[in-house]
Amino acid sequence: MVNHLLALSAGQGFNAPMKAFIGIVCALLVIPISSQALELRASDQPSVAPQEKIVGDLYMAGGNVTSSGSIAGDLVTAGGSVLLNGEVKNDILAGGGTVTILGKALDDVRVFGGNVIVTSDIVGDLVAAGGNVQVTGKIGGDALLAGGAVTLDAPVTGNVKIAGGEVRINASISGNVEVQADRVILGPNAAIKGDFSYHAATPAQVDGGATVTGKTDYTPRVDVREGLKQGFIAFLSLWFVLKFLMLLVGALVF
Repeated sequence: MVNHLLALSAGQGFNAPMKAFIGIVCALLVIPISSQALELRASDQPSVAPQEKIVGDLYMAGGNVTSSGSIAGDLVTAGGSVLLNGEVKNDILAGGGTVTILGKALDDVRVFGGNVIVTSDIVGDLVAAGGNVQVTGKIGGDALLAGGAVTLDAPVTGNVKIAGGEVRINASISGNVEVQADRVILGPNAAIKGDFSYHAATPAQVDGGATVTGKTDYTPRVDVREGLKQGFIAFLSLWFVLKFLMLLVGALVF
């Protein structure tokens, strides 16, 4: 099923937000369900102390969620405010009003929220969606980002796909970059080593110092209604994922 969805998203006829949504669904479908050690923490303010070491997977839900310890398995968490500043050795799936990831992630990260801030280094892939998305940590794999305002200020080893209102890229990207947005900005530290293709209302703002090694392909987006439709699709996609995450954690806890 996952392979079929990925094949569909790679085909023609899908806009960037829909491809992003399909990617998010695929990411959720491949989350491993461990039969090993599993710990649940649910309260108004669930937390993991800095000195704590969780040997298996951890599921957390609450108003304000904080994880500062070391987690040897996966971390799945949802809350009004989520702060993750400890090391997680496997995957992270996090959703909330404001989600901040500061600690090192040794595998893939999937994060969704009103405000998403990722400053940690990620060994694997990053999937992030929100009203405002800011990424400043190193990404060892691919990055799939969607939001009203998206800022990528972190080097990415793989490919990058972004859908958003305003998209700013200001870092080195080793692979290809695909963007669909109202406005695209390449900052002075942007260095795209692969191809750069984008759909936008106007040509990208390219600051002095920005470079693209591969070919650049710009497609004007002249229909304002299309941009509004894509934004609405992205919003519905984010809402669906957040509801799914809340229901998942709630079912496991209660």
